[in-house]
Amino acid sequence: MDSLEKISPFLYYTYLPFYEPEQAADILPGVDFEHDVPDKSIRCMDDSEMIAYGIQLLKSTFSKIIQNTRAEYHIVPLSGGMDSRGILASLMDAGLKEQIIAVTFGVPGAWDYELGRGLAQNFGINHRQINLMNVEVSTDKLLETAQGGSAWTFLLDAFYNSLIPAEFGDSVVYWSGFMGDTLAGGSRKRLPVKQNKSWQDAIEWFAVRRNVIRRTINMASPDYDPVSSLPVDPIIPRGKISYLDQIMFWILNANYLNRVVTIKGFNYVTPYRSPEWVKFVLSLSRQNRLDRSMYLKILGNAYPDYFSYPTSQYNGASLNSSRLRKYFQQFLCKASKSIAVSDPIWNRIGIYENLKYINYDASIRERDDFKRLITENINDLKKRKVIDWFDPGQIWKDHMDHKGNLGIALVLLTALEISLKSDERSP
Repeated sequence: MDSLEKISPFLYYTYLPFYEPEQAADILPGVDFEHDVPDKSIRCMDDSEMIAYGIQLLKSTFSKIIQNTRAEYHIVPLSGGMDSRGILASLMDAGLKEQIIAVTFGVPGAWDYELGRGLAQNFGINHRQINLMNVEVSTDKLLETAQGGSAWTFLLDAFYNSLIPAEFGDSVVYWSGFMGDTLAGGSRKRLPVKQNKSWQDAIEWFAVRRNVIRRTINMASPDYDPVSSLPVDPIIPRGKISYLDQIMFWILNANYLNRVVTIKGFNYVTPYRSPEWVKFVLSLSRQNRLDRSMYLKILGNAYPDYFSYPTSQYNGASLNSSRLRKYFQQFLCKASKSIAVSDPIWNRIGIYENLKYINYDASIRERDDFKRLITENINDLKKRKVIDWFDPGQIWKDHMDHKGNLGIALVLLTALEISLKSDERSP
């Protein structure tokens, strides 16, 4: 596809939402969707049987992977969420404590940064932290990230994820929770009320509701139809796997998350993609996958010590906390956003900012390296004259004049320009 044809799909979706069979085949390798999914016997189990079976399967899956993984050190990027914690607990259960290095990145005062550190300290695990406020960004660094396989994604996210393998090199193993959350199900708030009955319904719903990874405004051409970028026909028959799951796995994950969280050239282990585990979670009923219900029950019962520690998903409550405690933590988080009390005071009672990487809005306004990065690439993009339906420079001006928080839009435009540069330099 010509680079210019990628512009509107990229600005709308924040990645390129095209189905490529060869690329998609690598997302869930070894799974026979024609014969193995769904396994109807799993749906015949009651909750206690399903939890027991899931625990046994989870532990046996990790055991097999660990037996076949030889490395002096196991690097575990550790956030405040569930997938990385399940990996950490499984490696600890296997007796690999001395070989584990947990790594947390982000900014102080954010959930992932603080909870990852606290969890590692609580269990006495070797731990490193990368404060992204101390990491300088530049066009050259992002261009290198793009040429390494992450072009046409939200490049700053990919660059920040690349910092971990850049520090530890290629002689270690990197464990990733890639696909764990998606396979296990999703939030009720982010899924259709009822299962999509037709492929057309699914792609139209996805194009409107689940397409955007990170975007503040829609910058695609006014005549761009986002549905036109999605496959005309289902990838596999619906009876085997839901239409929405197909889009999530082979469009979103293949084209975005796989190229942002796993960096080419390094040894990544992605245990939640093992065929046995995939077959199990995709055989669960819709009810057991909503809000990752069964997955979380399995994790909480398999490793209660680890999942009794605060999580970002429950605003500082643990997976095994009471419903009342979870509601209370949610109340405190909402209060922290509306009551003008300094961040350190909220931090002292275990309430942090819901920030995945850094605050792009503030960084663009305050940091010289961000200002250089954005202005340089916005100006280069304007010189190309490939966008005639709005002025990228006006978005910069509006953001700097505090007429809106448009940092994400500016970073996306920067990623567009650097991806175009990357395409030009590709052989």
